[in-house]
Amino acid sequence: ICFLNTAFLDNRDLFFRFKASLLIDRYQKSTEIRSILGGSFNSLTDLSNNLLTIGYDDRAELDIIAERIGLSFNDHLKEQQPYLTSKQVRSLVKKGFHFGAHSIDHPEYGKISTEEQLKQTANSVTETVEAFDLRHRVFAFPFTDHGVELEFFQRLEKQCPTDATFGCAGLKKDIVATNFQRIPMEMGGLSAKTIINSEMIYYLLKNPFGRNLIKRK
Repeated sequence: ICFLNTAFLDNRDLFFRFKASLLIDRYQKSTEIRSILGGSFNSLTDLSNNLLTIGYDDRAELDIIAERIGLSFNDHLKEQQPYLTSKQVRSLVKKGFHFGAHSIDHPEYGKISTEEQLKQTANSVTETVEAFDLRHRVFAFPFTDHGVELEFFQRLEKQCPTDATFGCAGLKKDIVATNFQRIPMEMGGLSAKTIINSEMIYYLLKNPFGRNLIKRK
């Protein structure tokens, strides 16, 4: 299943972490930009550390810096087309691929309010299902579902029922029966076999202590 951020579909907007990466890349290549930002950042490392720590709530700062140095994120979206278009998604659906929602613009759920969590989820699920006439209503949390409380799932069931939601906490069970944890596969260049074997061993070691169940407030 491929999970879509509805704000990025058709290359309408750019993920804030990607914006930070583009700013760092531009800084590396341009002495002019180094002089413009020189008073704010003493080195590439200093710039990188600052930009990469900018969170979702402060993402507008990235647009301000980009405007200051003449970097257009919209031009990048038009030229590079990093995201799927609606036409491409429909083509993939016809070929047998499945799609679900992944929030509007990929915030870290543990750092936003329950109201914002519900808005991000309900809006993206509804838009994705309606746009592509999907039979299943599925949602994968961006980053992780760590810190998402039981209230969210209870209210989501009433506001925007889903067939399943997906976290990314490894091989664990969840107190929410329809929320399934996935195994992160991007772990330091390790092979899939190594990652899965490690998860299974870790699961068995924790099992006697009852630590394989995610409990929620």
